[in-house]
Amino acid sequence: MAHIGRYLIHRCNTQRYTAVAQGYGRQRTPAAHLVAVHCRFKEEVRHAFNSVTGEWVVNTRYKLQVQRDEDIVAGDRVTGLIDEYGTAVPGDFEVAGGMTRRGASVRLRTLELNKVA
Repeated sequence: MAHIGRYLIHRCNTQRYTAVAQGYGRQRTPAAHLVAVHCRFKEEVRHAFNSVTGEWVVNTRYKLQVQRDEDIVAGDRVTGLIDEYGTAVPGDFEVAGGMTRRGASVRLRTLELNKVA
């Protein structure tokens, strides 16, 4: 497990939405879920040419790798992301989904993120 600790060089906190009774209905409110989760944040920037408008379009995708047994599901919010230098990554992210590979030797899960703010 020591080599995974060297690979997961970032830290993040997660929030999970809970339903809170308010007035006549229920409102979703984020509540702290996990703190200082070992993770690896990846930002992929892709450039594509749009033939209709004749312009280059920039598409940014965000991914987060965590250990297989971390309790993070789609809809959770990732906040307080800290990179390997101790610098905060601006903005919050929402987990859109996860990809888990099968196999006894697989120790990581990859989560697809959407930037919220």
